This record gives sequence, C-alpha cells and structure tokens, in this order.
Amino acid sequence: MKSWNTSTSPKLRCRTIWIFWSERIWWLMRKEDSLSFILSMWVCLKNLWRDFLIFWKKTLLKHKQILFINIFTMKHLLWLRIGLVGILFLLGAFLYDSLPESVPTHWGPSGLPDAYGDKAWNLFFFPFLILLIVLAFPFLSKLDPKKENYEKFAGTWEIFQMSIISFFVYVQCVILYLSFHPEVSITKFMMFGLGVLFLIIGNYMGKIRQNYFIGIKLPWTLSSEVVWNKTHRLGGKLFVLAGLLFLVNGFVNWYPLWMFVILLVLVVFVPIGYSYMEFKRQSHKVS
Repeated sequence: MKSWNTSTSPKLRCRTIWIFWSERIWWLMRKEDSLSFILSMWVCLKNLWRDFLIFWKKTLLKHKQILFINIFTMKHLLWLRIGLVGILFLLGAFLYDSLPESVPTHWGPSGLPDAYGDKAWNLFFFPFLILLIVLAFPFLSKLDPKKENYEKFAGTWEIFQMSIISFFVYVQCVILYLSFHPEVSITKFMMFGLGVLFLIIGNYMGKIRQNYFIGIKLPWTLSSEVVWNKTHRLGGKLFVLAGLLFLVNGFVNWYPLWMFVILLVLVVFVPIGYSYMEFKRQSHKVS
C-alpha cells in the first residue's frame, strides 16, 4: 500500500484502507486452489495487520477525538453494542416464519447437533442474554473496589467489551445459519471465532490494570501490581498463541475437541502457576 501522508485526513485514510482491502479480499475469494487460498490468506492478514499498525500510529494516536478513551465516543460504542443486539432481534423476527419449529440447541463433540428445541427460545433468549451483558458492563467498573484503575486502561476496557459482544453476536449468527443447515458442523465456525477473539484479547491483555472483573484475578496477582503485570504479559502471549492455533485448526480440523481442551489448559493453568512462582520470587526479594 502507498506510504501514508501525515497531512491526509483520518476519514480519507479510512476510505483508502477500505477500498484497497475490499479489492484484495475480492481477489482472494476468487482463488479456487485450497493451498493457494491459505497462503494468500496468510499474506493478506499479515499485510492487513501491518497497515492497521501504521494507521494506528500515524492517525489514531494523533487524533485523540476518535480514540476509545474519549468519553463521548465510549457512549457511542455502548449504543453500537446495543444496536448489534437489536439487529439480532430484528433478524430473529424476520427469519421466524422461515425456520422449522424445532431447531438445534446443542452440538456434540462431532460438531453436529444432538439436541433440538423451540425456535422462539433459540431466536430470542440468547440475544436477550447478550443485551443483559451489554447493559451490565458499564456498571462493573463502577462497582469494582479498584475502579480508579479503569481510567488507566479505558481504551482496552472498551475493546474487551466490543470484542466479547461481537463474538456473542457472531455465535448467534452462526446458530441461525446452522438452524437452516443442521447437517453442517459448527466446529470450523467456532474455531475461527475463538481464534479471532483470543488474538484480540491476547494483544491487549498486557494493558489491563488491577481490577476484580476482567483479567487473571488471583490472590497473588491482586496482592502485587508487579505480579499482575508480569502474569498478564505472559497471558497475552499465550492467548495470541492459542488464537493462532485455533485459526489454523479451523482449516485443518485436527481433533478440535482435544485442541480446545489443550489450549484451554494452556491459557488457564500456565498463568496460574507462573503467577504463584512470581509471587514467591517477589516475596523472597522483599524479605
């Protein structure tokens, strides 16, 4: 992509990125050979990440009014999340008559449905839960005993909220699609969704400051800011690694259930063990 001109307006830069990558993705979708598709996708994602970093450094960091930290923007993001959930309700109402009376409600290890239920429950209950989560998020930081720390990672907090809600919205859209095509496995969809979610969380986990609601909340991390920061930097790297493996497994579909369990153990128990050892190390230094 052409090098950035720092005098270009943020709006024009966004438009340039949109046009360039829209053309690239359209070209990519026309690939028929699977190996060529995977290699091209890897190059495409790598270049897209490079351009995003350049855009972030030269545009977002120089124009504070469009950063997540801005309170006015944060209110708009809350309404954006509510709007996403509202789209799910509208989509459910639009598809209600088209769906069969009984739709999949649970999927087994094979990725195929093993339980069915009423379509009204499937269409509206999960979006209702997502809406409750959206509305609960703003109150969590207010109730947290360490609420003053949220100002230190306000942008990261917004990104976490948007990522989690977007993932839930994605899952509901997948459920709607599989309601029409129950013969299709859910495994690949979940691997891709979890991969993207873990990559985003991993990239920003190191910026989380001590709190009681998000992050790796253990007695050792909450009692020491040094242990908290080191544990979350390690956790971020592990989440990124797990996200990449989820994405790869979305293509190869290699023992997805075991892969999920192994990666879950990796991102949960390794940081727990590391935080305890780091806490002991810090205690020895003080003594």
